[in-house]
Amino acid sequence: IYNGVTQDLWYQGQVVAKAYPDGSRCSYCCGLTFEVFVRAMKLRNVQKGIARDDFNGMTFYDLFNLLQLWYIEGEGDSPQKGIVLYGLGRVIEDWEEARAGDFCDYSRNNKSGHSVIFIEWKRDDRGKITGLKYFSSNRSGVGYGTEYFSDSGGKLLRNYVRLARVGTVEHYQPFNRLEIPCRNREL
Repeated sequence: IYNGVTQDLWYQGQVVAKAYPDGSRCSYCCGLTFEVFVRAMKLRNVQKGIARDDFNGMTFYDLFNLLQLWYIEGEGDSPQKGIVLYGLGRVIEDWEEARAGDFCDYSRNNKSGHSVIFIEWKRDDRGKITGLKYFSSNRSGVGYGTEYFSDSGGKLLRNYVRLARVGTVEHYQPFNRLEIPCRNREL
C-alpha cells in the first residue's frame, strides 16, 4: 500500500502512512498535505518539549483513522472534519480569516478535487476573491499552484471549499472516539 507520502510516517512506533517502495519520493495531494500535517505536529511537539507522538492524546489507531478522514474515505470526510473531530483545531468559515498554512480541500466543476495547503487568495481589482494560491502535490510535482473559481473563469466551486486551522496545543479540545466515524477498514 502506498499512501501518497514522500517518506514513511511513523507514529507511536508504527508506520501510519507508507511511501512509494522504490524510494522515488513521489506523492499525491492528500498524502503530501497529511505528511506536512504530521511532520509539523511532531516538530511543534519537540519545540514545546512534549512527546513527539502525542497529538492531543491520539493513539496510533486514532491517527490512522484521521488519515482516512483526511483522504476522504467516506461521505462528508475531509481534512477539516478530521482536524475538528480530533480536537486539534477549527473550521475557517470567514475566508478573510484564512492564512498561509491552513489546510484546505476543494471540489471542481469537472468532478475532481484537490487537497492543498492554503497560501493566499487571488483577487480582482475590486478585491473580490477569484481564486487561491496553494502548495501541494500537483501533476507537475510538489510545489505551488493557483486555481480560480468557476465564476472567475476557472473550475473551483465556491460552495465546496473547506478550510481548517490546527490550533495551539493549549487550545486542543477533548474528543470522543464514539462520536468520530470509524474508517479503520484495513486494521
